[in-house]
Amino acid sequence: MKKIQIRIVVYGFIFTVFLLLLLNWTLETIIHSRKEVVVPNLIGKNLYESLDLLEPLNLGLRKSAVEYDKNLPTGVVIRQNPSAGMIVREGKIVQITVSIGGESVFTPLLVGLNLRQAEIKIRASALALGDINRIYSIKHPTDYVIEQTPQQGSRIQKGSVVNISISAGPPPEGVVLFPDFFGAGVESVMKWSEQSGLPVEYSYEDNFKQVGKVLRQAPPPDTVLSSTHTVAVVVGK
Repeated sequence: MKKIQIRIVVYGFIFTVFLLLLLNWTLETIIHSRKEVVVPNLIGKNLYESLDLLEPLNLGLRKSAVEYDKNLPTGVVIRQNPSAGMIVREGKIVQITVSIGGESVFTPLLVGLNLRQAEIKIRASALALGDINRIYSIKHPTDYVIEQTPQQGSRIQKGSVVNISISAGPPPEGVVLFPDFFGAGVESVMKWSEQSGLPVEYSYEDNFKQVGKVLRQAPPPDTVLSSTHTVAVVVGK
């Protein structure tokens, strides 16, 4: 009985080995029956272009990784494996690393900061200070940021330039700036008009909470005025 059991085990082992050898031989036969092809160059191509190149060669495509690259648009192939020019058999999967563009950040709020504070905040956001435009202002203190481009909250690439306009303080004699009258009484507009010698067009809009107050004005505050400008305010009534 014991000899029979041993024989069964031995025969079973031999049969298993035979099946494995047969399976290996079958797979090798299938693999080696596939044609050899040359891997095309996918670097610099987008995913659709890569698929168009691989499909006629019966090669597959798999995105194995993504990387930030400020020099390449999103979706463009940075690296591939196997490399271009290698000879492989049909059915081979080409692994690619794809660009997701430059790493992006959000533009910080700079308006209301002085120049030094703005520079520090720009650097802390991995951005660069660009043009500094100085404009006269009676609304903002000297050397404080009045405007910024791009605007706060804009999504831009790391290292991008942020341009700012800062106050150069009150203008020299002879230069007239339009004050900020928003929320002020209409009497202050009339007084300014009398002192500056510039006429103002008045219009009125129903607003029981802001009766006699300026709701809107044109042009914007700190605009340099000349005799050709049309100055207008909308007042609540």
